[in-house]
Amino acid sequence: MFETYLTVKDVAELKGCTQRAVRLLIESNSLQAKTVEVQGIGPGRGGIQYRIPLSALDKKLQLKYKRRHRETTQASLSPIVTTPVPVEYEHLTEHERREIAFWKSILDEWDSFRNNAVHNGGSKGEADMEFINTTNEK
Repeated sequence: MFETYLTVKDVAELKGCTQRAVRLLIESNSLQAKTVEVQGIGPGRGGIQYRIPLSALDKKLQLKYKRRHRETTQASLSPIVTTPVPVEYEHLTEHERREIAFWKSILDEWDSFRNNAVHNGGSKGEADMEFINTTNEK
């Protein structure tokens, strides 16, 4: 699994304190951090900056970071508008045709499964999860 590293500025914003306070915590070994050299990029004493692993922060700050990060990510995601490019079926390779048929069959099966579940009083969300689990087992 990958570790998320935060800058001193990020941690200061999460903690609601100054960047200097965060650096003092690092320098007194109260907060785990690693040193990185950044030549000519941004501020730093002699090209050295600190990176704090998210796991070094207490659980409350980790949750706060994840919540902010999720909100920022969701806000930045805008619907992607694409213009379909018409492709003649005759111009597709045999492999592309089989792949299209495969995905079409999965979508048709999913649609039927979902409609059947809703017709029998189930929810679409539960039906989707059951379909995913069943399909992954195949």
